[in-house]
Amino acid sequence: MHKTIAAALLLLLLWSCGNSEPVEGNPEASTPKQEELQPIRNDLATAIAQPEQVEQPIRITGRVIPLQEATISSQVPGLVLPTEKILQAGKYYNKGETMIKIDNEQLRYTLQSERSQLVSAIVRLLSDMSLDYPKQHPNWVAFVDRIKADEVLPAMPEVSDQQFRYFINAAGIPAQYYGIKAREVLLDDYYVRAPFSGRLTMADVDPGSFVQPGQPLARISRTDIYEMEASVPVSAGDLVKEGQQIDLYSNNLDRNFKGRVHRLGTAIDPGTQSLIAYVRISGQGLRSGLYLQGEINGGTLEDVYVLPKDALSRDQTVFIVDREGVARSKAVELVTVDANQVYLRGLEPGTEVIIEAVDEPLAGSRVK
Repeated sequence: MHKTIAAALLLLLLWSCGNSEPVEGNPEASTPKQEELQPIRNDLATAIAQPEQVEQPIRITGRVIPLQEATISSQVPGLVLPTEKILQAGKYYNKGETMIKIDNEQLRYTLQSERSQLVSAIVRLLSDMSLDYPKQHPNWVAFVDRIKADEVLPAMPEVSDQQFRYFINAAGIPAQYYGIKAREVLLDDYYVRAPFSGRLTMADVDPGSFVQPGQPLARISRTDIYEMEASVPVSAGDLVKEGQQIDLYSNNLDRNFKGRVHRLGTAIDPGTQSLIAYVRISGQGLRSGLYLQGEINGGTLEDVYVLPKDALSRDQTVFIVDREGVARSKAVELVTVDANQVYLRGLEPGTEVIIEAVDEPLAGSRVK
């Protein structure tokens, strides 16, 4: 009986060994499971980052604007008369030069009449003056002789005697005199003169046109000196000072200009996080609307990593390549930025950094 039990156990053992053979077509049974890896990216540009000591340039750009620009209008109504120079855009006028002349013939005749009436009023008082105010009489005789109907009134004699002042006020002489002087000032408004030297950028009236008070007639811009509205990063605001000289350059004209910071704005542009510095400039070839660029010395930056702008992501991280060749996201400190480069801290010397913009997810991928 014991031999029968032993034989049964031996058969069972042989059957178990026969069923432990690998099953054909089942790779998991034949090979161990391997870790899955991302595809290799071998088309990315990288650089070995090393800390540097660099001079910090503050690059500024801006648009040239006129230092002074004025819209010319008339203060009086009337018909525009021809002048020696035709009013056209691009014409140059010196300060005080007549740009527009408006017909004032009616006012001139009115003034001639009023001056003659003033002479008559004073002459009627001269006989009483000679008797009651003999000291005043010669001055007023001389004053009457100087009055011309077609000329501006001369200065009226000074009156120090109180009784004599009552005398001429009762006759209405000062009222007539100052009424004429007011209209003489008005007569000058019929000549529209250039407020400063410059060129017309707009002309919108011709001889024969009838103009109304306040109607825009022309626009003049000063051409001897300009300003540039330069955008300055907020981080560099303390480094820009009034009176600071700046070298400026125009790519369009291939020409350099000298500028000086005249004043600084106080508001910060929320979109660009920049301040406005107003730079006073002059030179041949300057035109309103021209774009200029320049640099201001912003001091020395110690132990910064200088990388292309594309290396920095919007969340202020860069992609580095570790020793196993796998891309990792690394948070950094942005020190400053200019047109083409970023200045960073927070990396280790010798770190390999991907220096181009990457659109698709990269963290965890192998790179070569």
